[in-house]
Amino acid sequence: MSPIVIISLCAFLAICTLCLVIFRMAQISRESQTINKRLEFWLSEQSSTARKSDTKESEDPDDDFTKRVLMPIGEQVGQWMSDKVSFAQQSNIKKQLIAAGFRDKKSIQMFYSVKILASVGLAIGTFFALGIVGKDPSSGMLLALMGLGAGFILPQIFLEGIASGRRKKIDLILSDALDLLVICTEAGMSVDQSLLRVAANLGISGKDLAEEIIITNREISLGLPRDDCWNNLGERTGSEDLKNLSRVIYQSEKVGASIGEVLRGQSDYMRVKRRQKAEECAAQMSVKMMVPTVLFIFPTVLVVTFGPPLLKLMTTFSGSAF
Repeated sequence: MSPIVIISLCAFLAICTLCLVIFRMAQISRESQTINKRLEFWLSEQSSTARKSDTKESEDPDDDFTKRVLMPIGEQVGQWMSDKVSFAQQSNIKKQLIAAGFRDKKSIQMFYSVKILASVGLAIGTFFALGIVGKDPSSGMLLALMGLGAGFILPQIFLEGIASGRRKKIDLILSDALDLLVICTEAGMSVDQSLLRVAANLGISGKDLAEEIIITNREISLGLPRDDCWNNLGERTGSEDLKNLSRVIYQSEKVGASIGEVLRGQSDYMRVKRRQKAEECAAQMSVKMMVPTVLFIFPTVLVVTFGPPLLKLMTTFSGSAF
C-alpha cells in the first residue's frame, strides 16, 4: 500500500474522529441547556413536565450512540491528556469551561480530546494537502508541525472567546437586572426571592445571568455558607461588576444594612460606570479613525485631487519636449 493511501486513510479517520468529538461538545452544550430548562421548570413548579422531557431525551437514539461510542472515546483520550497536564492547568481550564457555560463533569476530558484531535487532524491534513500538490516533503513536515501547534492552540482561543462573549452578555444585562432587583427588594421581598424573580423575568437575552442566579440560589438552599455562594457567583463568570455586586450584597447582609438602599446605590454606580464607558469609547473613536483615514481615505483623496493636474502637466511637458 502506497504512503499516500495510508496518509489519506489516517487523515480521513482523524477528521471523522474530530467530527464525532465536536458532535459530543454540541451534545454537552445541549445538555447544559436542558439543565437550564429544568431549573426554570423548578422555578415555575412544573417538575412533571421536566420529567417528561427527560424521558423523551433518554429515548433518543442519538443519545444512545453518544453514550456508547463518543463518550468512551472522548473520556479515554481526554483522560490520557489530563494525566500529562499539571493540576494547576487543569483547574484553570475547568474555570474557563465553567465561565463559557460548560458545566458537565466530563467537559474537561472532551476539551482535551478536541485539542488532540484538532492537532492531529490539522497536521495530517496539511501534510496530505502538500503531498497532493507535489511539494517538498521537508517543507511538508515543517507545515505539518505548524498545523500540529495551531490545532493545539485554536481550541483554547475559541474557549476564551466563548467565555469572553458570555461575560460581555452578563455585563450588558446586569444593570437592568439590578434595577429589577432593587424594585423587588423595596417591595418587601427577601434577597433570595428577589433573585428568583429577577431570574424568571430576564428573558432570552439574560439566560446566562439567570442561570448563574439560579445556581447561586440552589447553593444557598443546600445550606452552603452565604459568603461562599456570593463569592462563587462572581468567580464562575469572571465579571468584575458581578463580583462587586456579590461583595456588596454579602457585606450588607453581614452588617445588617438596608439591602434596598445598598442595591440602589450600586445600581446608580453601575449606571454611571456604563455611561462613562460609553463616553470613553466615543472619545476613542477619533483616534481609531486616524488609521483608516491615513491609510485608505487620505491617499484616495490625494489621487483624485492631484491626479488630473499631474497628468495634464506630464502631457504638456512631454509635448513641449518634442
